Amino acid sequence: MKTSESKKLQLTSSNPGSAAAFSLVEVTIAVGLMAFCLVAMLGVLPVGLMQERGSADKLAAMQVLTAVESDFQNSADSGLTTQYKIDPEVGGEGSFYVDHSFRHTEQQADAEFNVWYRIVGASGSQEAKRMHLFVTRVRPDGLAQLNVVVEGIAQKRLN
Repeated sequence: MKTSESKKLQLTSSNPGSAAAFSLVEVTIAVGLMAFCLVAMLGVLPVGLMQERGSADKLAAMQVLTAVESDFQNSADSGLTTQYKIDPEVGGEGSFYVDHSFRHTEQQADAEFNVWYRIVGASGSQEAKRMHLFVTRVRPDGLAQLNVVVEGIAQKRLN
């Protein structure tokens, strides 16, 4: 039994002189290929991060746009809207600032977005009023020089 166990050990143990290994050329090619792929991936990373930041900015601007539209549509027939102080009865155009929590602010230093609006429709008539909106980012990050602009139209039928 001892001889068969020793033969098994000899068959399973590797002999250092006959072991297969990678040549220096193969290792160099493998390292070069890995470095090329790593550089390519790192080159695409900033583009992806800028796209992600632009998408987040555009989503926030769309949320501001939706909040202003909702405020306009749900306001009373006469007088100012509740949150953004827009008078649908007067018409005309104007602009205001919105902070990071989508609240109206007078201070540009606190603002994240600038909302410009124009109300179209005859003043004092029963026809529908339309409000054209443009929302732009006021303070983009220093790293991502993105100019985010979204636009929309809200309509309100006066009773």
